[in-house]
Amino acid sequence: MDAILPARRQRNNFSIVEQLQKEKQEKKKTTANRGYQHRTLEEVVKIVQDFLKKTDGTAEEQDEHKEMVHQAGLGNPVAQEKVKAIIKQIIYDNMLYASIGELQERMSLWEAVFALTVGAGYVEDLYKGKDIEEVQVNGTEIYIMKDGVSVKFPRVFDTIEQVIRLQERLALYGRARINEQHPICHTYMYNKARLTMTQAPYSAFPTIAIRNFILKDPDLHTTLVDRGTLNKAMAQFLSLLVKYHASIIVAGGTKTGKTTTLYALAKEIPVLERVLSLETEMEMRLDERLPGRNIVPFQAVPELGISMEDAFKPLLRESPDRIIIGEIRGSEASQAVQAALRGHDTMVSLHSKYRSMIITDIMDMVKQDGRSHDDNLLKNRIGRAFNIVVYQRFVKVHDYKNIRVMTEITEIVPTESGENEMRPIFLWNMEKKDWERTEHKISDELMEHMISYGAIPEEFKEMDVY
Repeated sequence: MDAILPARRQRNNFSIVEQLQKEKQEKKKTTANRGYQHRTLEEVVKIVQDFLKKTDGTAEEQDEHKEMVHQAGLGNPVAQEKVKAIIKQIIYDNMLYASIGELQERMSLWEAVFALTVGAGYVEDLYKGKDIEEVQVNGTEIYIMKDGVSVKFPRVFDTIEQVIRLQERLALYGRARINEQHPICHTYMYNKARLTMTQAPYSAFPTIAIRNFILKDPDLHTTLVDRGTLNKAMAQFLSLLVKYHASIIVAGGTKTGKTTTLYALAKEIPVLERVLSLETEMEMRLDERLPGRNIVPFQAVPELGISMEDAFKPLLRESPDRIIIGEIRGSEASQAVQAALRGHDTMVSLHSKYRSMIITDIMDMVKQDGRSHDDNLLKNRIGRAFNIVVYQRFVKVHDYKNIRVMTEITEIVPTESGENEMRPIFLWNMEKKDWERTEHKISDELMEHMISYGAIPEEFKEMDVY
């Protein structure tokens, strides 16, 4: 009896397949009888593209139509719904029907057609995923990054030419360009996802990287604690440091969550303070995320000859209570150090592979201003400018998951000898996979600075950090 069961299961499986095939054929017959034109998905895409290009009306109306298509391509949900409605109507009016293909596994026909005519092609549904950190296209292959790990996705583009056409379309929507003369393109999707694309001769094959900021409104006390970036005591400590005007460096390697932490720290700034932010490109957009507050974002504009250093100088004349630099990379570090020394308390982020090299890395950046600097004096100036270092890194959980961990909160204490003493307050124990409170406490100098902004020493004594 037992030996018969597998055979029965096999016959049942065959009958199910036969039934599905029969239903598919019946569906084709039904649509044909109703007058529908059975086409391939590619044919439907071509028909819809031709209709979308045929825009009647005044020049102003045609411009509005193009802008709507561009906004839809970048992910504007309102524009997308309008364009999808147009595509749906075109398909209905022309009685078009296409067999379910690879892209339509999770999409209706008009959504699949939208993806291939206006949207981001075979990654249209992927980059919008709530837990997707980055979508990467290497040639025709697709990878998705979750929890800091990139995994190959089973879907692929049909040809290299299809990827290049998608690049050109996304660049056009983002008011940028990509071609052999300009093989590198940086722009943004509507949801502020960072879009980077390359072509030959810069890269061996076309690439697309759509980098999401999956934490839309990160908070020190909830979001980052829940995700294991830091613990509650560290969040409370950092909140007090920000409230009472400590100048802070957020450092770490690539994709370790520096911008997310910097934004979470910015939320702790008292509501009545005037905050000026400066970035190479506006990513944090604190003015949009924290509406109603006195926040002004600035950015460098290289094409107009406004470097980060040039963009920094006018900030000091704008009466800031706090300055936030999205990332220091070059000579603007000199301006940041000078501003912090003058009393414009500053928060910055920077790439640094090792915590022990942070001061040296900043020194190298400062020296790019072209002036001569005494190393000992410069090192001491940096130590007097910034009070706290927050360092972050990836910590591997298993092959398919990394977590972003704040591995230390350290005070920089300048000494009389001109050196900087690094005093860790909280440290991550790699073996125990947990944080430890060290024997160090914050210096009297830092406390005196914070008292001038209303700090109460007892708040820190209750936490045993003073």
